[in-house]
Amino acid sequence: MKKFFAGVGFLVVLFLGLQQVSAETVPGNITADTTWTKEGSPYRVGIITIDPGVTLTVEPGVEIINSGSPSWIDVKGKLNVKGTSDEKVIIKDVLLKGFDFTGSSINIEHAIISRTNRGFLITSMYREVILRNNEFSGGDISIGSPTTSILIENNLFQDNAWLDLNNGLANILVQRNTFFNKEDYYPSIRMSCSDPNCKTPNITISENNFFGFPTFFVEVEKGRGLIYNGANNYWSTTDTAQMKRRILDGARDDRLSSAILGFSPIAYKPINNGLPFGNLEAPAVHQVGDGETIVTGLTDGDSTVKVLKEDVLIGEGQSNTEGAFSVSIPPQNGGRVLTVTSVDSYGRISPETTLTVSDTSAPEPPQVNKVNDQATKVEGSTEAGATVIVKVAGAEKRTTADHNGYFSVEINSQKAGTVIEVQAIDTAGNLSGITKVTVVDEQAPARPVVTSGELTDQSTSLQGTAEPHSKVKLLQDDQVIFSAFADSTGNFSITFSNRFKGDSVIKIVAEDLAGNVSEPLIITVKDVTAPYVDINRWEYVNEKSSEVKGFAEPGAFVEILKNDTVIGSGTALADGTFTISIPVQPGGTELVIRATDKAGNSGSVKVNVIDLPDPLPLTVEPINTLSNILKGKTAPNVFVNIEIDGVLHVVQADGNGYFELKISPLKEGTLVSFLANNDEGHYSEEVVVPVSWKAPSGWYKAADGFWYYYDPATGSLKTGWLKWNNKWYYLEADGKMKVGWKQLGSTWYYLNSDGTMRVGWLSYGGKWYYFPSSGAMQTGLGALGGKWYYFNSSGAMLTGWQKINQKWYYFNSGGAGQIGWAKLSGKWYYFNTSAIMQTGWQKIGGKWYYFNSGGAMVTGWNTIGNKRYYFNSSGVWLY
Repeated sequence: MKKFFAGVGFLVVLFLGLQQVSAETVPGNITADTTWTKEGSPYRVGIITIDPGVTLTVEPGVEIINSGSPSWIDVKGKLNVKGTSDEKVIIKDVLLKGFDFTGSSINIEHAIISRTNRGFLITSMYREVILRNNEFSGGDISIGSPTTSILIENNLFQDNAWLDLNNGLANILVQRNTFFNKEDYYPSIRMSCSDPNCKTPNITISENNFFGFPTFFVEVEKGRGLIYNGANNYWSTTDTAQMKRRILDGARDDRLSSAILGFSPIAYKPINNGLPFGNLEAPAVHQVGDGETIVTGLTDGDSTVKVLKEDVLIGEGQSNTEGAFSVSIPPQNGGRVLTVTSVDSYGRISPETTLTVSDTSAPEPPQVNKVNDQATKVEGSTEAGATVIVKVAGAEKRTTADHNGYFSVEINSQKAGTVIEVQAIDTAGNLSGITKVTVVDEQAPARPVVTSGELTDQSTSLQGTAEPHSKVKLLQDDQVIFSAFADSTGNFSITFSNRFKGDSVIKIVAEDLAGNVSEPLIITVKDVTAPYVDINRWEYVNEKSSEVKGFAEPGAFVEILKNDTVIGSGTALADGTFTISIPVQPGGTELVIRATDKAGNSGSVKVNVIDLPDPLPLTVEPINTLSNILKGKTAPNVFVNIEIDGVLHVVQADGNGYFELKISPLKEGTLVSFLANNDEGHYSEEVVVPVSWKAPSGWYKAADGFWYYYDPATGSLKTGWLKWNNKWYYLEADGKMKVGWKQLGSTWYYLNSDGTMRVGWLSYGGKWYYFPSSGAMQTGLGALGGKWYYFNSSGAMLTGWQKINQKWYYFNSGGAGQIGWAKLSGKWYYFNTSAIMQTGWQKIGGKWYYFNSGGAMVTGWNTIGNKRYYFNSSGVWLY
C-alpha cells in the first residue's frame, strides 16, 4: 500500500512557515491500495478511477475538492471514508460513482458531502453502499436495484439533498436519518422500481425525522401492489389524516401507481438521533363553539399546550403520548379569536394557530313585553343584531334587534286572546325557540252604580249595576268583605251578614274576567242609630259620688241631667269609657245620662242615686318603726282588711271589736291601709296610717337586714369604733355594722360575722393572717408566742426561705421561723434565736463549725482564708 502526499505543497508549507498553498490534482487511476491522509490534504480530484480489487481509504480530516469540471471518482474497487465526529472528511463538488464490479463497495462515515450547483452526490448500481453519520447537501444520492444490502443510517440531509432509491433484490434500510426540505418540490426520498424488481418491497424507511412541510417528504412510483415499510417515522405531524399531503403514493386518488408506503405507526415526536431538529409545526386545533369549555387538537406527544385570548392565558394542558390534547377554558362568545401554541419536550416552540370561536348556540327565545288589546307594537329583547320574526293572524313581519338587543314591530291592535308568535335568528343563522304571547284585556270596566238608595248602618243589602259578568266587590280598609257577580244585563245584589258601622267608608269596585279593576265607588255609611250609653254597674252613683262613670259610643258627647238641667258633661274615650264630674247628690235623686253621637243621634239611661248605710266604725293606733303589732277597734266580729306594701292581710275583730296583727318593724313612711267590712256588705271608711320614726335603744336590726346601734342616753346613731361588752365593733358612716375586711388609713382590720373585731389567727382564702390585740393586721417580721413569723405587705403569712433586711430566714409549713439546727434539701443549716441563718465560723455546744455563704454546713477539707481545714461528717472542725 502506498500513501499519496502532495510533496511539493508540503515543502512550500515548511518553507513559508506552515502557510497553506494550492493542492495538486490527483493523477490518473488508483491502481493499488491507497490511503489519503490529513497531512496530504486537500486532494484535488478530476476524473479518477479506483480499480477493481483496490481500496482507497480516506482518513479523518481529509478534504477532497473539485479540480475543475467534470470531477468524479469511479469506484470499481472499494472506497472507505473513515471520518470521526471530531474530524469529518470534506467532499465538495466531487461525484462518487459506484459500479457493478465484484467486491466493489462504498462505505462512508462522518463525512460532509456537498455540491455547489446541484447534481449527484453518490450513485451506485447493484453493489454495497453504507452511509453513516454523514451530512449531505445540494445533490442527489441514487441507489439502483442493489443485489447486496444497503444501509443509510443517522445522516443529515439538508439544503436539497435527496435520496433516489430503486427497489432491488437486496434490502435497502434507511433509518434514524434527519431530512430537511425547505425550498424545492422534489421529495426527500423518491422510491421506484424496474422490472423484474417490482415484485417484493425491499426498501425500509424507519425512525427518520422529516422536517420542512409543505414539501412532500416521500414519493413512491411504480410497483403495482407493493407496500413498503415506512413505520415509526416522525412526519412533523401527529395527525395521520395529513399523511396524504406528506407522502405521494398510491394511497392518493391522483396517482397512477398503486405502490404505497405503509406509514403506521408513526412517531409522535422527533426521534432523538443526535441531529438537529426542525421547527415544531403549529398545533392542529379542532373547531370550538360558543359555550364549549374544551379546546382539543393534535400536536407532538408530551407537549405543553397553551390557549390565549388577547395575549392572556385562559387554559393550559399537556398532550398525551400520541399528541392529542384537551385543554379546559372558560366558555367563550361566538366570534372570539383564540390562539393556541405548544412547547414540546425538547423545548421547541410552535407557531400560533389562530381560531375563531363559532356561534353554534341558538339564541334564547325572545323576551316579549305584554301585549294588550290596545297595543300597536310588539316589543321585547333578544340577542343583539338578531333578526326578529313576528307572526300574527297568519301574517309575518321582520325587524333587526339593535346593539342592545331591543326590537319593536308595528302591528294592528288585536282582540284579547289572540296568540302572537315571536322568534329570533342570530347572525350565525341559529334559530331560537318560539315565544308565544297572548293578547290580554287591560281595559278597566266602568265604576259600579248603586241603585238601591242611601247606605246606612241599618242597611242589610244593596243593589246596583256594573259590567255584565264582572265580579262586584265591597272593600273596607282595602279588604274584600262581601262580593257578588253581575248578571248578563249588569245587575247585581249584595246581602250583608253584618251591618256596617255609621260613618265607615266602603269602596265598591268591579273586576272583569281579565282581572281589570274599575275605579272605586266610595260610599260613607250614614249613621242613623242612637248611640249606646250606660253606667259602670260596679261603680253605682251613691250619695257620696262626685263622678259618674260609664260606657257609650266612642266619641259621643255625654251629659248628666237632673230635672232636665245639665249638671256635668264630657266625651267618651276611644274605648267607649267616660268619667264625668258632678256635684254630690242626695240619695234617691234621679239622674238622666244622655249620649249624642256625631250624626246627632241620641240615646239615654236613667239612674237613681243610692242612699248608703252608715259606715262601720274603725280606729287604729299609731304605728312607728319599732312597732311589731298593729292594733285597732271596729264593730264586733267584723273583718279588717290590712294592706302593707301591696300585701293584703285579713283579721277578725273579737266580740268587743278589738283586732291586732303581728308584723316585723316597718320602714319610716310606709303607708298601711285599714278597711273593715261585715257579711251584710257594709264597709267602714278606709283608714291609712303612715309609719313614723322612733329611735331604738342600743342594738337594732332594721328592716334592711343590717344592725345599727343607737346611744341609749341620747338616741343618736353610733358610727366608728364601738366597745360593747368588752368587744370592739365598727359602724360605717351610715351606721351599718361592718362585717369582713375594713381598711382605716393604711391599717387593715377584720370584723367577724357577728361584728366583733378579730384578734389572733384568721384563715381566709387559703391563707393565714394574724391580728394582735389592737386588731391591726400584722405585717412584716413578728414574734408571736415565742416564735418568729413573717407576713407580706398584704398580711398573708409566708413559708419557706425568705430574705429580710439582707438576712435569710426559713419558715416551716406552719409559718414558724426555724431556730437551731435544720436539715433542708439534704444540707444542714443553723439559725440563731432570732431565726436568722448563720454563716462563717460558729461555736455551737462547745464545738466549731463553718457555714458557707449560702448557709450550708461544710464537711471534709475546705480552704478558708487561705488555710486548709478539715471537718468531719457531722461538720465539726477537727484540724
